[in-house]
Amino acid sequence: MDEIDEIRDNLVIKGVTTRRLNPKGMTIDELFGTFNKESHEWHEGLFTQHYRDFSSLKGDKKKWILLDGPIDFMWVENLNSMLDDNKRMSLPNGESIKMSDGMCILLETNNLRNVTPATVSRCGLIYLHRRETCSPKAIFNKWLRNLPPNLAEHVEDLERSANFLMVEPIAVFLEDEKAGRIAYKGIDLHWVMQNFIRIL
Repeated sequence: MDEIDEIRDNLVIKGVTTRRLNPKGMTIDELFGTFNKESHEWHEGLFTQHYRDFSSLKGDKKKWILLDGPIDFMWVENLNSMLDDNKRMSLPNGESIKMSDGMCILLETNNLRNVTPATVSRCGLIYLHRRETCSPKAIFNKWLRNLPPNLAEHVEDLERSANFLMVEPIAVFLEDEKAGRIAYKGIDLHWVMQNFIRIL
């Protein structure tokens, strides 16, 4: 344990500050802001606001803006100038904001269907398969932890019941999967667990 503490103390980067956004949950104007050409009024977007805050933030912490959700070329193309070597965001009102040290933009998505080669060439890609990063039991445990307080007394009963009930269906599913009897591509134990939770 002493070695781990020593490593932690000697880290140059002391933690990470994150801001998470779902770009598909808002309009482009809400995300990046709007500029009225007649009145010259600039209304800050949510992404722009986080970007501005992080660019002026000092300290040893990493600063991550996480765009979590399906990628659409309508908004992702706006990131190209920030992902270039100059790392600047140019706003329609003429302002330019430089990305500060330790600041980065992360895109978390299921696929890259709507991403142009121009954007892909500016990014580093990490592929994570869900079988390697998350077990079906972890999905159930997360659901249990997020139950409302009025159900807290039933958590142990729910977990015991699930552990008992899911053994046989999982065995049947794994047998069918091994025999090639799963008709639809993309169905795995994670899908089974997510649907079990939906039913509950």
